[in-house]
Amino acid sequence: MGTIGPQRHDPRRCENGGTGHADPHAAIAAMRTWSGYAPAMTSESAIVLIQPDTVIDALLRGRARPYTRPGSVSAIAKRAFQGRVRVGESGLDGDEQGDLRVHGGPDKAVHHYPRDHYAWWAERIGDHPLLREPGAFGENFSSHGLTEALVCLGDRYRIGGVLLEVSQGRQPC
Repeated sequence: MGTIGPQRHDPRRCENGGTGHADPHAAIAAMRTWSGYAPAMTSESAIVLIQPDTVIDALLRGRARPYTRPGSVSAIAKRAFQGRVRVGESGLDGDEQGDLRVHGGPDKAVHHYPRDHYAWWAERIGDHPLLREPGAFGENFSSHGLTEALVCLGDRYRIGGVLLEVSQGRQPC
């Protein structure tokens, strides 16, 4: 599966070269599905180039489960999977969100967080087991080399048969 990107509908580069987040470890991107319900990403092709130095190393999804507060649920515990997955305007088939007021929906259908930032977190909180593999931040795809320094709001990336558009920075809940 090949990819192309970024495809900018606005040919100007972001003023600061990225999405403009002051803390690069706080956010990268929420993405909307642009091309509709197409058979999409496959784990076999999870090592695909988006930009010359970018590698997608995992596709992840999870189920909503009871969380810390009584009555609350979370699907932050995403796990890597094998095989093909459809991606629609609500995200990856089989992926859930715990609180649809702040997660999911057409403008937050897919969540990306760069593995590049895991080392920064490990320096601050130590060798936590969640930082040993992708998914610690509830991301649907994990990459090396695709950080907010390279991404602008509105950038579009083709991954397999799906066209994703960066719709907003990640907003912690």
